[in-house]
Amino acid sequence: MAPGPIPATPHRPGRRFTSFSPTELRAYRNCPEQFYRKHIAQEKIPHAFNRAMLRGSAAHKVLARIFTARQDGEIPELDERALAEQFLPRFHYQKAAELDAWEGDIEQVLELVRTGLAKVPGSARIISVERSYDYVLGTSSRAAGARIVGKVDLLIRHAENVYEHIEFKTGGARPDPFQEIICRIGVCAELNPHGLPVLSTTYQLSTGAEACLDGGREVLRNILGEIEETIQQIWNATSWPAREGDGCAYCDFRETLCSLHGEWSRSNRLANSDS
Repeated sequence: MAPGPIPATPHRPGRRFTSFSPTELRAYRNCPEQFYRKHIAQEKIPHAFNRAMLRGSAAHKVLARIFTARQDGEIPELDERALAEQFLPRFHYQKAAELDAWEGDIEQVLELVRTGLAKVPGSARIISVERSYDYVLGTSSRAAGARIVGKVDLLIRHAENVYEHIEFKTGGARPDPFQEIICRIGVCAELNPHGLPVLSTTYQLSTGAEACLDGGREVLRNILGEIEETIQQIWNATSWPAREGDGCAYCDFRETLCSLHGEWSRSNRLANSDS
């Protein structure tokens, strides 16, 4: 794919998508050009070194390893520091000439992990760890036949026979309504035969803040309506314009192919401004 604006696609390539994750839906809403490059053209750009993303990924992996051990009935005597060092490789920092920051980032990962562990009662039973739950939208949906799928960081069952699916966020990440609703729908579809209540909680590990999804039908209806609308837009799209937004800072294509910011697209932008 050439740098700059993406040519029109009257054949509507988005129609071939039958399964949608919160990440894909969010990418399209943030920037159709990013969605096209990443999920349709499947262009690959090396990730820039990003300490915040590395810390967040490492914290998720450490928590997943510990909760998987609990799920398997192991005595949780895991060395949290050893796990943090395993999942936050030192050589990444050495390669990026930021080795001096590695020890401090290890400590930050450990703080995130301890916050996450403190949020989950020891009496809770671990049902699943980093498992995907899905649901096919029915015939009454505006996006009938589409499969929505979300990965749940943690599903537990409390001693009171209440299920809770938990999402962990780090850094400045906020709860994602699409992720919350898609995960909730998938979990509830599987657990409905048990007739047990389901809670939906997001923990911001960097601040300790908690956000509980309002289970009211109006909230569910509104967010699901936005999800269905986004799926329809992807299916019917013939143009893929770049869109400025908060997600630009984390986009792999920002410095390269992006028609708004990319260095590889600068000649296109200059040509457009001269015309």
